[in-house]
Amino acid sequence: MKCSLCAAAILICGLTAWAHEGHGTAHAPVAAKKLINPLTSSPDQLQAGEALYGKQCASCHGPDGKSNTAVARKQPVRPANLADYQMDSMADGEIYWVVKHGIPPSMPAIPAATGDSSVWQIQLWVRELRIKQRAFERARAGITSGTCLPDFLIRTFRKTIR
Repeated sequence: MKCSLCAAAILICGLTAWAHEGHGTAHAPVAAKKLINPLTSSPDQLQAGEALYGKQCASCHGPDGKSNTAVARKQPVRPANLADYQMDSMADGEIYWVVKHGIPPSMPAIPAATGDSSVWQIQLWVRELRIKQRAFERARAGITSGTCLPDFLIRTFRKTIR
């Protein structure tokens, strides 16, 4: 039993690293991982990021980031679920790069007139979408504090136990 759980964890971790953007392909260049957000996450920055995200991203990714919109359902490749555990493996710079440059042909780049600080605010909001989803998942799993297993393992083992 221990061996099968270890094997499952290794397999899941490997798949997570391979499919870290939800589509199985890393779109940002390796150098993007090194980009650091100059902004700190604060209520004002998050509010600004949420507003920009609402204007630029929510029609496809949805207000909660889960890509459950009419526009998303019509896309040949469904937009990434930004609230999903796979977003945890993306560096802030990768999220910034994808927002700024898009993923042709289906995800457009943010308008060129959008300043870097605005793109970083969107990156902060995308991170916040995952934080909110993680809090929901932990509450649903009955985890109130401390660290246990990574979120994706909690979901996997809960399905196995049931």
